[in-house]
Amino acid sequence: YPINPPVLYEARLERLYDIARMVYADHIADEEEMEIMIRLGIGLGFSPGNVELIVKKAMYLLSLGVDVETFKEEIKHMNR
Repeated sequence: YPINPPVLYEARLERLYDIARMVYADHIADEEEMEIMIRLGIGLGFSPGNVELIVKKAMYLLSLGVDVETFKEEIKHMNR
């Protein structure tokens, strides 16, 4: 199914946060879930070259229990 990513970068970060929270709801991120996250990250407009690192960082941040604002700031520093 096609993904209609938000136009604004901030909204894309919030969407990534929401998706990551859904994946991490059971506190387990298996290989299949990580592959889906990578595909969704590319669909949201993140660079294919570093999307895997962004997804891993997103899951790590959720394991720490950060809020959406902290999440967005941390991911912004990675996607440069």
